[in-house]
Amino acid sequence: MYKIVLKRIGRKKVNYYKIIARNTNIKNKKKTLYIGFYNKKTSFLNKMLISKLIYNGCKLSNKVRKILNDF
Repeated sequence: MYKIVLKRIGRKKVNYYKIIARNTNIKNKKKTLYIGFYNKKTSFLNKMLISKLIYNGCKLSNKVRKILNDF
């Protein structure tokens, strides 16, 4: 099962986030799928991929759900 989460990248006080789909199985933590990126000024989301993952049963974290509601 996958979960869509934010992964922080960037340096100190300059926040950039990758939006990824991470496998929640303990053994397969390294299998991730890149969906887009987000910061407060700009963002890029692959909406077709997100809707496909949600249809297949992927869960969203609270922050990602809030970001998607803003679009």
